[in-house]
Amino acid sequence: MTHSLVTYDRLVDFYNQRLGKSLEDRETALALSELQDATIHDSPGGAVSYVMGLDMGTTCWALVCAVLPDQRIIIVKAEAIPLHRVVDRTVELQQKYRLRMVVVDRGPMTEAVYQIQQKVRNSFAAVFVQSKGIELFKTIDRDADRDKGVEDMRQVNIAKDACMDVLMSLVRVGQISKVSDDMDQTWYTHMMDNKRVQMFKNGELIYTWVKTLKVDHLHMALIYALVASRILGVSVGQGISCK
Repeated sequence: MTHSLVTYDRLVDFYNQRLGKSLEDRETALALSELQDATIHDSPGGAVSYVMGLDMGTTCWALVCAVLPDQRIIIVKAEAIPLHRVVDRTVELQQKYRLRMVVVDRGPMTEAVYQIQQKVRNSFAAVFVQSKGIELFKTIDRDADRDKGVEDMRQVNIAKDACMDVLMSLVRVGQISKVSDDMDQTWYTHMMDNKRVQMFKNGELIYTWVKTLKVDHLHMALIYALVASRILGVSVGQGISCK
């Protein structure tokens, strides 16, 4: 008879790792009730800055967020945008909300991201990285180098798992909320798609986030918006490029 040498501190870990069955707890994902509690009916007023997170694909998903002086984030608009419209629509949203920062998914639509950066000065292309450090993100302003085939592109590297951990906590403590509209149910669905699980990587047991149904676009857009809200200090002017 053989016995497993792995012990489990949480029932959810025993189910997910040992039995291969799905089980959730508060450390695994946001619950529907928590997202409903984060839904409000009053739009923000006063001195706020607006930022946007943009998840790219054949359909792109945008979240426009108000950032309050105490760094609370209120989602004021969620929108699905066809890829062929995303550059022009980003400019329209920038002009409507006077967006101070846009963070956009770096891949897989590189051409569209490049075009957005040519039109919206205060925009960064997001790249997810694996990091054991304490930094949640790091901005990189890369100048063009024609000899090396490098275009000028403003990039922000994001420690995905750590940022998703922080985002979950911010929703729970009331630092992130959403103004109620006809996109509420879509937002709930997207926010509950990713699950925080334990897995072995390079011999080390780590926590990471994994997709389930692969409908997490507004969750990703919110990560980008969160990062955008934290890098407002590097924004310039009103955000429209002179190019």
